[in-house]
Amino acid sequence: MPALNSLTIAEMEVMASRFLNAAAILCTRLYDHYFFSKAVRRRLSALNQGIVLETSPANLPPSAIALGERLRHISENNRRRIIKRTEKASAAIITDASLQGWGAVFIPDFGDVKTAGRKWERKPFLIMQAEARAVRLALSAFIAILPPTTDVWADNTLLQGATNKGRSKLHALTWERRRTYGFLDFR
Repeated sequence: MPALNSLTIAEMEVMASRFLNAAAILCTRLYDHYFFSKAVRRRLSALNQGIVLETSPANLPPSAIALGERLRHISENNRRRIIKRTEKASAAIITDASLQGWGAVFIPDFGDVKTAGRKWERKPFLIMQAEARAVRLALSAFIAILPPTTDVWADNTLLQGATNKGRSKLHALTWERRRTYGFLDFR
């Protein structure tokens, strides 16, 4: 790979695209490399506006070059990973919620499809809190027939993100998530 400080804008675009793909595969936080991507974005914006040519030098600032070199180092020194297959879930629970109530469908590989849901006893303040509570209530409704491996599908990406990260800035969402984990740990 050529040095980042001698790239043309076209080469820089290719390099940045490769870095983004590698960062996604390696689960690297792109926020750590924000100023590199910001510098690349500015150069590509100038190219799209016709201010510079593809063959023009990229002229990245030294701080962006350092961040880009760190990304290059991460991607070049990638160790081989063995990704274990996950167990196939033997059922799925699909939940949905509104500010009026919640509903869930339990779909096993074999057997009858079950449903559960009702109006809220205590109305949630936010829809994401409602979605989190719907997951917990669905799990508790189907506890007797819940297999060891179950996919849970929620209708809120914020809830999924908080679950993947293990935290949330919203107290109500954190509280519902902790209650769900407590329920699963008890099981």
